[in-house]
Amino acid sequence: MDHSITTFTHVRLSPESLLRPSARAHDEPADFFRQIHRAPVGTLSLPMTNIPALQQSALIAGTYNSRRHVADSSGTKEIPIIQFPKQYRPILNAIVQSWVYDAFADEAIALFLDAELDTEVRHAVEVCFKTAIGTDTQNTINELAERCGWRGILDYNEIIQLDLALGGNEVAEEDYTVLYIRLVSEVLLGRYELPKARMKTCQLPRHQTGIWQEAQEMVESLADQNHHSEKVNANLLPRCRDMVKATGNRMAYETAVTSGKLKSEALQLFELTCIKSDSGWYCQFEGFGRNEFLQKMQEPREELIHCSHSFYARIGIQEIR
Repeated sequence: MDHSITTFTHVRLSPESLLRPSARAHDEPADFFRQIHRAPVGTLSLPMTNIPALQQSALIAGTYNSRRHVADSSGTKEIPIIQFPKQYRPILNAIVQSWVYDAFADEAIALFLDAELDTEVRHAVEVCFKTAIGTDTQNTINELAERCGWRGILDYNEIIQLDLALGGNEVAEEDYTVLYIRLVSEVLLGRYELPKARMKTCQLPRHQTGIWQEAQEMVESLADQNHHSEKVNANLLPRCRDMVKATGNRMAYETAVTSGKLKSEALQLFELTCIKSDSGWYCQFEGFGRNEFLQKMQEPREELIHCSHSFYARIGIQEIR
């Protein structure tokens, strides 16, 4: 019965057999969301599987890159390729992202269960969570697969299989593309507000505020009363995912900071990874130079390499050769 539809012909049903009254609802959109009110639970819970997937992918890639050796410049000694920044950087990213989003998951659950918040705001939090973790996980896991060479595209490596499975999370329990477009439209129309930033002087909150303000000014400049018009859609829709992702990244970072569970180097790497995803904005509005940014990416290296060893030991691997 998987992915199939059962149909019946000439079956008479009494009125009480229907799940709802046969009359059309006065407010059909609101009635529809009442009918699927349990779907947001899946919207929040299903993306949480990305957290162990990030850790599993980091373990697979870390194991491969630690076992594979190349000769050094003298040709007399072999060194593991995990010592090269190009190889260990995505592994560190995956580990740190799993820690940050684990903290954000707890915060998102707490906000979702907060009955004092409006339903729309609670739903918006889970959309931000799903969009941010889904986008970051997809980018990171793809890079981890590349760092495994030709083995990364084989089934037994499992990373690429995880990527395909997690891709299904993006459309399961409400397609996140639909969700973030609706969220942006409703917030710009003033129907509700997203949770306020708690660390307004940090770069990620400033980035979120900046790109949302850009979108608001763009919509106002079009002077189009119909927010569903082709002109608005053409200029707004391409921005929506980045706007919601920026909000999710900001919330994740703030939660990780306040949790006190992550070291400053891990928080710095997560922040820099988020900055890298929209480096053009930071260059324009924060005065970031390319060389300056690349140098910052190297600063937390030694401490985070130690963190990665702790991660491997925590899941039962004491030494990787």
